[in-house]
Amino acid sequence: ALLKARAQVDLVDGDGRTSLMLAAQQGHADVVDTLLAAGATFALRDANGLTAPQLAKQAGHSRVVDAFKSHIARALPRPTPADATPPVPPTAVTALRTDEQQQEEEVAAAAEAAEAAQEAAEA
Repeated sequence: ALLKARAQVDLVDGDGRTSLMLAAQQGHADVVDTLLAAGATFALRDANGLTAPQLAKQAGHSRVVDAFKSHIARALPRPTPADATPPVPPTAVTALRTDEQQQEEEVAAAAEAAEAAQEAAEA
């Protein structure tokens, strides 16, 4: 009811804790999900410097920690097909290897030619 009335979800108590922190510390995963969906900030720190996910982990509430992980994963931008890097076709890899081998052979041949020229100059 309070969230529907647009209550501020990040208000803090005397210990610097938000509703999200209290719900996380007490293991109320459903309340954590509701508060996150309402825009609660999970990165705020209490007077001891702890965040809501840290309080949940510290209290051993793995279900709540998983709720935070899911929320974060949903919030991260997903690459679009335009951003995705296409895989390198095997023929291109083969061509690269062939080019590298050819360069190595050319360097080796140039080194041999330089050695032979040096020997001829010394003779």
